[in-house]
Amino acid sequence: RGRNIYPQDIETTVEQCSNQLRKGCCAAFSIDPTPEQMKNGDTSEKIVVCIELKENKNIDEISKTIRKTVAEKFQVEIDTIVYIKPRTIPKTTSGKIRRFMCKKLFLKNKLEIIERSDLQKFLRNNEKNLLNSEKTKMDEKDKFHSKMNNSEIEYLIQSRIANVLQVEPEMID
Repeated sequence: RGRNIYPQDIETTVEQCSNQLRKGCCAAFSIDPTPEQMKNGDTSEKIVVCIELKENKNIDEISKTIRKTVAEKFQVEIDTIVYIKPRTIPKTTSGKIRRFMCKKLFLKNKLEIIERSDLQKFLRNNEKNLLNSEKTKMDEKDKFHSKMNNSEIEYLIQSRIANVLQVEPEMID
């Protein structure tokens, strides 16, 4: 909040993240938080990116790259990445992206979605992988013999989220 980030800048950045993404076929927009998010105290608007996908391969890696690149460049998180079928993103007759129409279709769940990457699910999945690999490392080295206090747990979680997003831990609030 408090500063403008232009959708065109996010779109250009996203399109450069993989050659599997169709150039000029990306829409970035914001949506209001869900009632559940607001109930949990999260009142900030959410960034959604819809982009046409050439091939349905390595979606998790592409999502990770997009999230990392946008976070580093703009210091914001993308809440949802929606990969849609080629030639289905709403455009004007002159070929410009119709962001408002894309947002409307997204909210009504009427986009031709190939794959969807939600931030919370992305973080949970990557956190599970990290926790499993950390547990294995700890078991192998037999290092985990003491209980952690709240500040240590908070730092561990913050560090792991930062690792997943590949940003500095200080960027995680």
